[in-house]
Amino acid sequence: MKILNLLILAVVISGTLFLSSGVSAAEHARFTIIIYDTTGNPFWSKVVAGVNEAAKAFNVSVDTQFANNDPVQQNNDIETAIASQVAGIGLAINVPNAYTDSIKRAID
Repeated sequence: MKILNLLILAVVISGTLFLSSGVSAAEHARFTIIIYDTTGNPFWSKVVAGVNEAAKAFNVSVDTQFANNDPVQQNNDIETAIASQVAGIGLAINVPNAYTDSIKRAID
């Protein structure tokens, strides 16, 4: 059941990003997922697997970044995604208000 919930979460994240972008699948949209944690966490490994599966189903590409529990790195990753003009950014954050300015820039 836990794995199913993770996959559902991943599909919801990917689907929300895809639908909110206004980009058709034929345009092969690019998304970035930025996770505050490290790559070795089994929870995030399953989430990323679900995101990748959903990306394949929607014919989009997803670049997954891990910030290794470093808010500065995560803000840098957000800024890189903005500069790359991806269709959407998915975030998993762990420090409230540390990303407000970057997120506002991404929305604009």
